[in-house]
Amino acid sequence: MSDPVAPGRRRDWFDHPLTAAERLVGWALIAAAHVGIVALLGGPTEGDVAESFYATVAIAHGQLACAYPPYVAMHVPVVAVPFTSTAPLYPLVAGVVAALLHLGARVPFPSAAALGPGCAHGYPAIFAWSENAAVIKHALMLGYLGSLVFLVGLVVALGATRAARTRREVVAGAVAATLLPILASLVQFFHPEDLLSLGLALIALGLTPRRRWFAAGVLVGLAVLAQQSALLVALPLLVVAPRAGRARLVLGAALSGIVVTTPFLWSGGGRALHGIVVGSGYSSTYGGTWLWELTKHGPLYFALLRIAPLAVALAVAAYARRRLGDRVREPEVLLSLVGVALAFRLVFEQNIRPYYLADLAVVLVIVLAAGRRVRGPAVAWIAFVTISFDFLPASISFTLPPWAYHVAPYANATMAGVGLAILAVWSVVRRKLEWYWALWAVLIVLGFVHLPGLQPLWEHPWPTWLRQLLVVSTGLYLVGGPLWGALGQARTPAEPDLVAS
Repeated sequence: MSDPVAPGRRRDWFDHPLTAAERLVGWALIAAAHVGIVALLGGPTEGDVAESFYATVAIAHGQLACAYPPYVAMHVPVVAVPFTSTAPLYPLVAGVVAALLHLGARVPFPSAAALGPGCAHGYPAIFAWSENAAVIKHALMLGYLGSLVFLVGLVVALGATRAARTRREVVAGAVAATLLPILASLVQFFHPEDLLSLGLALIALGLTPRRRWFAAGVLVGLAVLAQQSALLVALPLLVVAPRAGRARLVLGAALSGIVVTTPFLWSGGGRALHGIVVGSGYSSTYGGTWLWELTKHGPLYFALLRIAPLAVALAVAAYARRRLGDRVREPEVLLSLVGVALAFRLVFEQNIRPYYLADLAVVLVIVLAAGRRVRGPAVAWIAFVTISFDFLPASISFTLPPWAYHVAPYANATMAGVGLAILAVWSVVRRKLEWYWALWAVLIVLGFVHLPGLQPLWEHPWPTWLRQLLVVSTGLYLVGGPLWGALGQARTPAEPDLVAS
């Protein structure tokens, strides 16, 4: 099922080297496209902004104790209710930048007395201040900090592969930066911490071929402090690292963890610890996945939800390390291993939203670039993910033009029509219709295209667990291609790693 669709002259075009100036211009255009599409689609949106906003402005005004205040009932718009709180790194970074920009400085921030002992009145006091200072629009723009780090991560990760400094690098970067799951992190809901975490993890992965294990440890530790799902990157790295490199990796991660968390733990106590360890990973949800439907909800459910992917990631990494030896650290194989680990998070998730797929989709694009080939099934998978999920803001956006709400119900149908038209033209040019394109076309038409007057599937989209089965299983298979291939070639256990690097 390899089906490379870029042979011969097309491959030569992709592999054409770029000058430093051409590469710089290419990445500048990618950044502009990412920001422009987010703005065009109405982002950054205020949906879920409460998870990071209160901590951000509290840190900006030197009130670390109010980064994780005790929850109190508030009579405020639902988007301002902090159902949960993010891990500390994004609010810390955004808070520092907000302080430098004097965000909301024209209105005095609530005093210690107004915030109450232990910041007991933190949420309502900060909300009232934010209304008077009109800072929410400016706070949303800080979400692009996550985009910046993510783009840097793309540059470093792709620069560590065979696609480095070629047209293939820029094309892969453009695809990754404009993927629906990436855009959804700012467009559908406000989760720049996911982009920040992914960017830091990609930088760490890009440093491993250079054997810079301490720096990789620092960065992957920071990634975990932005979004706990980055543990699915940290654990495979820990397993595959050589002996000396493993010690430096752990030291770097521990150092970043101590530096970032100590001030929060000192001032916020148990509430800060909950934010650091759990973050936004366990909150109210619509559910709908197979795990949600088949299990009872409670502490054991949460343990299965978060511990099972880590256990599977450790087991797969240990098996790959034993079978492949040093080869497991080759960029394409290592990226594939990390992609498999990230996919297992989605296997055990309680809900599936577009931005949950960001890590898997981006790693898949980098894996394809690292292998210097474009696989038709992977392109079909990306197209299917793009069309099968709603992506406009979940609530009223400050920047989405009014006309967009009239076309929103037909957005997915329009994209599906454009995609099917491109598929038809491509098939005519190549004089061949691949089976996977035909399959995705049928699935799109039957399950996700919403056109007036068509019944019944158009009015009753498939359940979340079925969508999860289709998207996650195929994504897991595709991103794991290089890993499965390497394991298939390994006939005997590899020799132990005797050289620490």
